[in-house]
Amino acid sequence: MEVRTLLPEEYAAADRISRFCFHDRSAADEATQSGKPQSLREDWGAFAPDGTLAAHIINNHFEMNLN
Repeated sequence: MEVRTLLPEEYAAADRISRFCFHDRSAADEATQSGKPQSLREDWGAFAPDGTLAAHIINNHFEMNLN
């Protein structure tokens, strides 16, 4: 199984997987429709040997300041 960041053309498939797994029936968000993920997140996918996207995970980047 190959794990890597998603290419722009793979965002729609990743969105379908996430919506299926979490039973979300709403319309796709603007980030997915525009073909670009949000700037503060990384979309990763796990691919089966035949190249099929099998899993999707989002790595959100958070900035925190402690005083």
